[in-house]
Amino acid sequence: MTPFLLTLLLVNLVLIGLVFADFRKSKKAHQLKTAAYESMIVTLLENQASQDGRIQMADDLKETLRTSQKRIGAEILSLQYQLLDTLAKNNLIE
Repeated sequence: MTPFLLTLLLVNLVLIGLVFADFRKSKKAHQLKTAAYESMIVTLLENQASQDGRIQMADDLKETLRTSQKRIGAEILSLQYQLLDTLAKNNLIE
């Protein structure tokens, strides 16, 4: 009976060793995948920050263009009134 128990113990120890080795291998593979995912996340966050900056610049540009269009429109209207006044003073309007 003792040789049977020793053999059974030995088989169990070998199986535990194999399971432990497989566990370490799986853990290492998981760490590598996690590192790759972390690297992708960092890259995506950097791209997002860059795009957020571009969006902010585009919004600022839109506001600048809107302000410039209003100012230019007002200046053109003022020039048209001045032209009409000059034409009226010189009796060139029919």
